[in-house]
Amino acid sequence: MTNSTKSNQKQLKYQLFYFLAWYNRLMCEEFWKRVKFLIKENNTKQEWLAEKTGIKYQTLRSMISKNTFPKADDAVKIAKALNTTVEYLVRRFLNITCYASA
Repeated sequence: MTNSTKSNQKQLKYQLFYFLAWYNRLMCEEFWKRVKFLIKENNTKQEWLAEKTGIKYQTLRSMISKNTFPKADDAVKIAKALNTTVEYLVRRFLNITCYASA
């Protein structure tokens, strides 16, 4: 393997890493945007969601403010409490197909 090939592979790894980080952030934003919408739509509050799901209120607030994904089982609890699905909460991104060239 030549130095040029190694350099290109390293560059591709960095690009993939940054793309995945960006994609994850967008998915988190979409998830919490929809959760907030449904909380408002149901005329309730984050405190209610925390109580209904068994997630500590401070933990829920922190996940929302820091835009981090909940654990999978917590995402399911959130979706159930809001009478929806996890798929709906991240729906904008479910139909994206990534193609990689060989």
